[in-house]
Amino acid sequence: MGGLGADVDAGRAHLRIHELFLNTGRALLPSAPVSAFAHIGTGNNIIYVDPEHDMVAVMRWIEGGAADGFVRRLLAALAPQQIQ
Repeated sequence: MGGLGADVDAGRAHLRIHELFLNTGRALLPSAPVSAFAHIGTGNNIIYVDPEHDMVAVMRWIEGGAADGFVRRLLAALAPQQIQ
């Protein structure tokens, strides 16, 4: 799992806008393919990108541990021939 992000100086507050996380070894999202990645921002706003399934999903204010369950249900909703 690697991270890249952008810092913004907003007056006195130093904010992290987002971080890019790779799903290396399926450490971030065990239900997602290794090729998937996510942009995670403040308040657990997550942009999930799955190139293998040609999919992008946005999760807003989701609890950290619930993200994998969301991805698992999202992939299960695809036609069986699309899931590898």
